[in-house]
Amino acid sequence: MRIVGRAIAAVALLVFVAAVARLDTLQMGDPPHLQLMLPNDLPATLYLPGTGHPFYNPVTPRSSGPRPPGVVLLHGFAADRSMMSVLARRLANNGFAVCAIDFRGHGGNRNPFRAEFVGNESLYPDVKEAVDFMRSTPYVDGSKLAIVGHSMGAEAALDYVSHDPNVIGSVLISGGWSLDGPERPRNTLFIFASGDPGIVRRNSPAIAAQLAGVDRVELGRSYGEQAAGTGVKALEVEDVNHVTILFSAGAAREIIGWLDGVFGMPPRADPDLSAPSFSTAAIAFAAFCVMLMLLGEALGKIAPSRERRPADAGSLLGLGMLAAGLVLAMPLAAPPPPADFLCLELAGVAFSWLGIAGGALLAVLVIGRNLNGLRLFEQPMQTLLAAFLGIGAIYVLMAPFGPVFHRLALTPERLIASVLATLVLAPFFIAFEVLVRRGRPGIATLLAMLGRMLIVAILAGGILTGVMPAGVTLMLPILGGLFVLFEILAASIYQACGNIVAIALVEAAWLALIAAATLPIRIML
Repeated sequence: MRIVGRAIAAVALLVFVAAVARLDTLQMGDPPHLQLMLPNDLPATLYLPGTGHPFYNPVTPRSSGPRPPGVVLLHGFAADRSMMSVLARRLANNGFAVCAIDFRGHGGNRNPFRAEFVGNESLYPDVKEAVDFMRSTPYVDGSKLAIVGHSMGAEAALDYVSHDPNVIGSVLISGGWSLDGPERPRNTLFIFASGDPGIVRRNSPAIAAQLAGVDRVELGRSYGEQAAGTGVKALEVEDVNHVTILFSAGAAREIIGWLDGVFGMPPRADPDLSAPSFSTAAIAFAAFCVMLMLLGEALGKIAPSRERRPADAGSLLGLGMLAAGLVLAMPLAAPPPPADFLCLELAGVAFSWLGIAGGALLAVLVIGRNLNGLRLFEQPMQTLLAAFLGIGAIYVLMAPFGPVFHRLALTPERLIASVLATLVLAPFFIAFEVLVRRGRPGIATLLAMLGRMLIVAILAGGILTGVMPAGVTLMLPILGGLFVLFEILAASIYQACGNIVAIALVEAAWLALIAAATLPIRIML
């Protein structure tokens, strides 16, 4: 078995390294693109149709031919321009120049985020900077400009085009909540996912009907005339959700077709929908999951060993205590939350909830002397070393996915938020591991997954009942996805040494890292 394990480790490592190398090559290759810093410290990436690197050509761009029409590409909440890169490349490969930006408080943009994230006083200036750039750059036909936005970016796009009549088209992906500007948006496509929240699937057709001047639109049918600027269409994409619609070839086909009509280009029968970077990243991620098991085994050799407690009636009692602690702590995390000092949008509420629950549960365990004999904090330096090496390895291994899925490099503000969030979350994950993880590795993994499902279910219940803010819904997919990865690593560490504190510290630091890297941040040092 050990030989088989080593062979799997070698194959996973080779696949991961090869996929990451391929991913780097694809990201640096065509379509030509350039990282920019627009006025007011607005990070952007400009993609152009074609091959080569025209940005380094001393000759005036496109001096001998027509310049391509331009698209300003806007990401959603808890996203950045990297998450839009697959769509950006597909648009560029089909003849459009694309400027993707990082909104303030997102990605590499260090300008602080404002909670009122739509309107003239928040995201509007960022959109205007990108529009002004596309109208003035010699690489783009500034008279032919459209805006494409996703989720929060769709609302920002709808807000902007209802104030600027010179933008001749827009595509609102899974978003667009209100229509209150003085101008009628020109040539608007509402495209949303079958797996989108109900509010999106209701609002998008409703606003489309308002623009089309009908009581109710027929999904997939075009209204008005694009040549006159009055085109309107609402469309649902099957078998995708709020996030995966960004990577959907079918959605990209519809968007490209709409933009062809907006810019007066002949319809194409077979647009270029290739996305090799996405498929390569998927292969690398599969290898990453296998490597988590190997990483857990390695960390288990560094962390001091601990005796595994039997899986008995205490396991069910632990799940019950976990549920009680989470339910009772929820009202105490209501805005303004105690952990609001993190300045991470949504994390203040969610992490306050987990931190309060964790502190209370640990206190109960100490008072009840349930921690006696567990030797949780013996040899602390070895445990801390294992946790530190573990989160460092995870950060390094996840960084290559940044150019496709989300930037993970931390700005100074995000680094501080990550450290502080780890301190807030550590008590909860220690209490979680003490209460839930018992018995042999297989049973312990099952119990831990039940505990994680309990966390998500209680959080969802708090949102539905109004105890937790509705915006925290955006944290559910983050927690759900991370919990699966957590358990892959945790199960391997537990099997190797049984050290549940090392597991808890890695989990706390990992969740803090992802939150600090992805959620909008409200401070700038």
